[in-house]
Amino acid sequence: MIDAFLKVNYVHALYKRGGSGFSHQKPRIAAYAEFNIYNYINRDTNLNKSKKFYKRKAKYIETFINNMEKGILKLVNMPEYAKKGMLKEIRTEISQLEKLIQSDFLLESVKDFEQKYYNYDNTDLIW
Repeated sequence: MIDAFLKVNYVHALYKRGGSGFSHQKPRIAAYAEFNIYNYINRDTNLNKSKKFYKRKAKYIETFINNMEKGILKLVNMPEYAKKGMLKEIRTEISQLEKLIQSDFLLESVKDFEQKYYNYDNTDLIW
């Protein structure tokens, strides 16, 4: 879970072209993961929906890539070759994230983590 959270943080750091907030987030990630596990242990719900897991995972990854692409393509002060390079690197990182997500619990944790800490509109990249 920690590796998946770090990967999400790294993808968003690439997307936003860095910043100290992403570096400050790294030491907190272990605590977020521990808290998710604690909450999962104390939860009554069952996240073993394996038949739909692969569809939900594919949809999440596709949505993640699409959101990154939309934001990068809107960048005004970046040449096209740099946008293509950034998109390639982000796709590579997201494919590695996809390999890390192996269960419904991890998928839900990653989605919640991203939604909670990286919920911003793609339009904020236009300057």
